[in-house]
Amino acid sequence: MRRLGADVADTLGPVDVVPSLIVIDELLFGLADDHPVYVRNVRLLAALGEPIENEPEIFFRARDLLRDYARHHKPLEERDALIAAAALVHDRVLITSNVSDFHFIERLRYIDASGHALGDAPLTETRDVRVGGISPDPCCELIRADRRRNSTR
Repeated sequence: MRRLGADVADTLGPVDVVPSLIVIDELLFGLADDHPVYVRNVRLLAALGEPIENEPEIFFRARDLLRDYARHHKPLEERDALIAAAALVHDRVLITSNVSDFHFIERLRYIDASGHALGDAPLTETRDVRVGGISPDPCCELIRADRRRNSTR
């Protein structure tokens, strides 16, 4: 088995990765201490360093995100709002396999990690950083309609 530090560099590439406390909770929640995924995630988190604390500004930004995107086809969940808020407040790129949870958040920079596996070329070298926003897709129609209605008032 390779050292985890090498795994992180091999998987992500040369990038400064810092997890938020919410991400840590998501990676560990509900898994037994001896579960292989739990063990892997603990090792990953140890290699990443100090997490982003849950600061008041993150909670305020998350509240705003929940309000602003409540009418998305797939409404933003509280935990995802906190994750996105931490990335926005700290000007970080979010790495996610759940793009549908985040793609519509304006100015949120993210990398789509879906389908990426250990041994693949590093994410930061093979995947573009995208910037979220209200799309012309049907999933964002209610948000667009609300904004049109509010702009005519």
